Amino acid sequence: MEMLSQFLTQILIHVAQPHVSEFEYETALIGILFALLQWLYVSSVRVLFAANHTEANIGYKAVKITTYVNARTTLEARKGKRKGFRCCFSLWCSDGLSSCCKLPVIDDFVGKPVFHAERIYDQTPAGVVMGLAWTAMGGSTLYIETKFVEEGDGKGALHITGQLGDVMKENAQLAHTIARDILREKEPENTSFANTKIHLHVPAGATPKDGPSAGCTMTTSMLSLALKKPVKKDLAMTGEVTLTGKILPIGGVKEKTMAARRSEVKTTIFPSANKRDFDELAPVKGLEVHFVDDYMQIFDLAFAVEEHVDLMSDLVQKISSELRSNLRPAKDNFLGFFHAIDWKEPWLLGLLSFYVLLLLVTIISRKNTNFQMCLFLLTLAGVYLAESLNSILGENWKSFSTQNYFDPSGVFMSVLWSGPLLAFAMIIFSIFPYDATIMLTINTLFSLCYLIVKCKRAELRHRARAARSKQE
Repeated sequence: MEMLSQFLTQILIHVAQPHVSEFEYETALIGILFALLQWLYVSSVRVLFAANHTEANIGYKAVKITTYVNARTTLEARKGKRKGFRCCFSLWCSDGLSSCCKLPVIDDFVGKPVFHAERIYDQTPAGVVMGLAWTAMGGSTLYIETKFVEEGDGKGALHITGQLGDVMKENAQLAHTIARDILREKEPENTSFANTKIHLHVPAGATPKDGPSAGCTMTTSMLSLALKKPVKKDLAMTGEVTLTGKILPIGGVKEKTMAARRSEVKTTIFPSANKRDFDELAPVKGLEVHFVDDYMQIFDLAFAVEEHVDLMSDLVQKISSELRSNLRPAKDNFLGFFHAIDWKEPWLLGLLSFYVLLLLVTIISRKNTNFQMCLFLLTLAGVYLAESLNSILGENWKSFSTQNYFDPSGVFMSVLWSGPLLAFAMIIFSIFPYDATIMLTINTLFSLCYLIVKCKRAELRHRARAARSKQE
């Protein structure tokens, strides 16, 4: 019975969800499932399923319910139930009754999908913005598309297509006026609206559209076109805009939120007056919602990514320029340092020969792990003693060199002593076998811990002697 219940649940998920919203789905599903199981009990279908010990299974992601039913009428609900019954009986009558229904099999039971994805663009280009609408079928997304079609002095005008109603046409004219005013404020030198005719289109031309809630979407679409900047990715908005830029409340918040989630929108913009309506809905994961009461807030949200990118681009260019200007004298000083060294001095030739010999020894002994470990530790010890060595050589340079290379900052020792030794240490470490590397790390950590313990013991002994001397 448990398998049958799971099976019928999956059937209902795919074909019997036409008259409830997504937020009410879990509660409605329990009632529908109970009614269907009761009907199967009366028809004795449960006996046949139990007698054959069969399993029927539908993959949850085989097909989405929204591709089959998207209506709220009682007639469509009954059709959805009949599809579910037909699927149950077809599986029951088949041989063996053990099947795993994939999309092609489901098509045989419930027919081909009648609804398709509403999303047209993965990333909307400049001049295109996604809006949210309410229809008799529930919530849906719609795109506002704008293009420049004619140029010439004094020919700024607006052409509208997409079977829009009178209210929506008036809002398009209003959006054009608001967009021109904002563009004049943001980019006074931009005369796109004044000298160019704009064509505004709303896709799905066979479907009549009307209402004021697309006002902010139209305004944003026109500004995106004039500024040549696409809006933030995965953004949808709704709201009526006034001539002064105020955002008025709209209806159908629940349906529009569902439409945004179906289209995988990540950011939505609603009027502030609709916040109470949104708070009444169940939490929606993965959806960032902003509430605004002025159009300039929408402008900042829609073009925030582009402004951020421009800001970061300017910042990177500035830093790069400063680095180049500051590194140029450093590079000149570094090259001048090497030119000032007398490479013919015997001790310098001996140092270079020592590095060549060390490299040959490193290569030859690469298979001798113990020797490599010792060599690795010796190179690190040489780096550690570089400061002391620099002080000693700085005091006695006259005995082996014609000039003093050993400055108090230790630049010479860092470049010609510590640097090469560190390079050799990295070479040795890189050619260690994996196990030897682990052992070396463990031994090194053990040695460090031993030194720390030894130092701590010496400190404690010193304190004990000091305490005894005070008592005496």
